[in-house]
Amino acid sequence: MGLAQWYSVTPNAGLTLGFAAGGGRSVEVEYNYVHYLHGSIEERKFYWPVDRKFYKSPDAKADMVMHNFMVNFNFPYNDIFLGGKKFSTYFSVGSGFYAYFHHVSGLTYPGQSKEPIDLSFHLPATKDDQVAMGLNLGAGTEITLSSRIHLDLRLRYNLILGSMRPFEDWGIKEVFPVQMLDFRFGLKYLL
Repeated sequence: MGLAQWYSVTPNAGLTLGFAAGGGRSVEVEYNYVHYLHGSIEERKFYWPVDRKFYKSPDAKADMVMHNFMVNFNFPYNDIFLGGKKFSTYFSVGSGFYAYFHHVSGLTYPGQSKEPIDLSFHLPATKDDQVAMGLNLGAGTEITLSSRIHLDLRLRYNLILGSMRPFEDWGIKEVFPVQMLDFRFGLKYLL
C-alpha cells in the first residue's frame, strides 16, 4: 500500500494505555516503534543507456525507523461466546503523529557518460526525516483469557499524510500518502 514498494512485512513493538469510557467503549494512548531494514532498492537494477545494460548498485543500503504516537477510540460491536471464551468485537478509529527517518545510501550514479560504468561512483546519500499527521481505522476482537488478562487482535489501516521521495531510475515512484496495513497482537492486563 505504497510502503510495500520499499519494504516487506516487518514486526513492530508498542505500548498502549487504555481507559474505559463506559458502555464498552475505550480510549487508548498508543506508542509504536518499527525498524524497516533492507529496502527493495538494495536489490533493484537501473538501466544505463550508454551500454544498454542493467546494473545493481552493490553498495546500496536503505532503512527506515518509524515512531508513532496515537489516540484511538474503540467502539463495541458484538459479544460472541465460543468454547467458554468471550470474544468482544469492536471498531477502532484514531489519529496521531508518525515520525519516520528514511535513509538511502550507496546508489551508483546512473548519469555517468563514459564506459565502463564505475559502480563505486555514488549519488549523495539521502535522509528524509518527517513528522506527519495520520489517521487509522480498524476492527478487532478482544478474547477474555481470565478476569484480568485479555488477548487483543486488531487489523488496522493507517493513512499517513507524509511522503517518501522517488528513485525513478530504480522504478520506485514517490509515495504519497504513506499507507500501511498492520495486524496487532497484544496482551491486555486489566487493573
